[in-house]
Amino acid sequence: GIDLVFMKFIGIQAASFSTFCGFFVMWVCRMHDTQKITPVHLDKKKFIPLFVLSVAMATITIWTNNITDLILTILGILLFFVINRKYIGTFMNRYLRHKA
Repeated sequence: GIDLVFMKFIGIQAASFSTFCGFFVMWVCRMHDTQKITPVHLDKKKFIPLFVLSVAMATITIWTNNITDLILTILGILLFFVINRKYIGTFMNRYLRHKA
């Protein structure tokens, strides 16, 4: 359905957009079902801006060249490390402690 509607606008990328929509709906359903079994905390103040940024970056790469895609990828990786620096630090400390 979705891929056929968007095919004339974004071409073959419509298939990936359709897949994304399907997985997103499945994730929402699973989060809802999981809440019945065990509480799962989702920090909406962090999740929503990062989700919008991720969708924007993925959308931008459809219409840009490889250099722009590479720059966005590098920025995304850097952002990942900045956001997760606390967890990465904890992991590295434990890993280095076990290695010594």
